[in-house]
Amino acid sequence: MATFRNRNGKWQARIQRQGQVPVSKSFNTRQDAERWARQVEAQMDQGRFVSLRLDERTTLGDLVTRYMAEVTPLMKSAETDLIRLTALKRNPLCKLSLVALTPPACGGIQRSTSETRIWWHRHSGTGLHLQHH
Repeated sequence: MATFRNRNGKWQARIQRQGQVPVSKSFNTRQDAERWARQVEAQMDQGRFVSLRLDERTTLGDLVTRYMAEVTPLMKSAETDLIRLTALKRNPLCKLSLVALTPPACGGIQRSTSETRIWWHRHSGTGLHLQHH
């Protein structure tokens, strides 16, 4: 069930359902807030709603940092991979949120950093392939 409240001249719609992450959004009019709430609730009813809240706040750099801390130390090639991932973190793509990380944003980006070339493409399910030259 959606709730609506007027906050600082804007209407906030908030949807809170058991088993779902609470979702809210602000609008200029109550009518717009109600329309959005109906759409989101319909998507939730049909099992099609996906919250992008975390994806909007998380950057590729955040994921690389987490990967470096949690996965890389367990690998045989940890030392080499840390060097490559550190170079990757300097890539401007690492500043993009996951929502903004679309094929057009990544397309054709090739960056050379200290003999490391980074190509973006799908490779064995990781979406990333690092190659040292």
